[in-house]
Amino acid sequence: MKTRSTLSLFFFSALLFQDLAAAWQFPSLQVPLIPSWHGSSSSGTPATNNIPQFILDTKHPWLTTHADDLSRLRPDDAYSLFCDPVPAENHQPGKHGGLDLPADLFHRLRVKDSPTDIPSWTNARALLSEMKHCPRALSEVRELGVHLYPRTADWLLEELREPVLPPAGLPELFAEVLGSMKGLEKLDWGIRGWDQNQVIRAAFEEHGVRLDDVRELGVDMYASWMLDVAPNVQKLQIRRAEGATRPEDPRGYKMQVFGGLKRWRLRELDLELESWTPEMTRLLPEMLPEIEDLRFQSFERGPRAARGEALQNLTRALGSLNNLRRLHLPWSAELGLGFDGGPLCGNFYDGADGARLRRRVEMENINATERAGEIVRANVPRLKGVDVGGFYGNFTVDGEGRDVTVWPWTGRLEDWLLEIYI
Repeated sequence: MKTRSTLSLFFFSALLFQDLAAAWQFPSLQVPLIPSWHGSSSSGTPATNNIPQFILDTKHPWLTTHADDLSRLRPDDAYSLFCDPVPAENHQPGKHGGLDLPADLFHRLRVKDSPTDIPSWTNARALLSEMKHCPRALSEVRELGVHLYPRTADWLLEELREPVLPPAGLPELFAEVLGSMKGLEKLDWGIRGWDQNQVIRAAFEEHGVRLDDVRELGVDMYASWMLDVAPNVQKLQIRRAEGATRPEDPRGYKMQVFGGLKRWRLRELDLELESWTPEMTRLLPEMLPEIEDLRFQSFERGPRAARGEALQNLTRALGSLNNLRRLHLPWSAELGLGFDGGPLCGNFYDGADGARLRRRVEMENINATERAGEIVRANVPRLKGVDVGGFYGNFTVDGEGRDVTVWPWTGRLEDWLLEIYI
């Protein structure tokens, strides 16, 4: 007899529980307390059932404070309250029962996956349609986060699997809505796949979308085309795109992206790449002449590099960056300093022997971290400190004028070890 796998039982139970919750309307499972409406994906016009979902997704405390009043609004009044452009000189809070929107309600908007079983692309279309029909939100938004993870894995049941590419009309809707956000200053674009981004990129190019006011941008590696849309970026985060569809030559594409960074005169850069190459080290001074804050989320030395060689070469290159003020390195196990991170399985640290092992691993981490600090201080003397794996080392001098680096454990090692073990 064929039995169900654990994974199949999990999905079956989750769907059954969700259906029962919806049918029986358990009070503890009814969220949100304020009714919402979604834009119609077929007609392109908004349905009217009280509060737009994209507004509820802001989780602004004002919505909770005024939940009772908002739930009593008629649909037309709710739409007028939230979405009508309101000239300051004609503003009349009393028109909607004394309700007056907070000035920052629309400052941070999100296009994200639904916590329910609404497919990712379907939910994105609904949220974007709501925003499209809300002029006030488009004019007042300052930060936008787009985080979509369509369920495309081959192992999923066919009825749960979503298409890899956004459906027809959705890329154009993205372009139209983002192109209408004239005051947008910060964009976190979390669509990861190469194929998905190429389709959306084409729509942006066709519509001539530019986000000239965006100064802070976060993208995954295969969405770096957003730099062309936001040409005035000063703070950039590039994340690795693990598990996403890739271009034919991902290594060549990565070098193309890195080699073009000098066009944007970046002040802050946060890099999370799958690997770091000697060629990137060589290009650093040319690519980032005005960089002030540089963060490496990962750093991998070549298999033949001597201990400490890669970090020495990197920091020597950083030494020529005259504006660099803050440097963040990944944890010491990734820096090629002889520490491998120790066992990753928690079972190794059980019992008395495990406690001794944990202490030994932590001491190796401390020694490697301090060694990284010494290398940075020697090669980039203008810095006042360095962050290594979340631990900040402050470059200072002792009472006798000798150079010292003060870490969180400096002068209190046993107390610090006790604190992190608890």
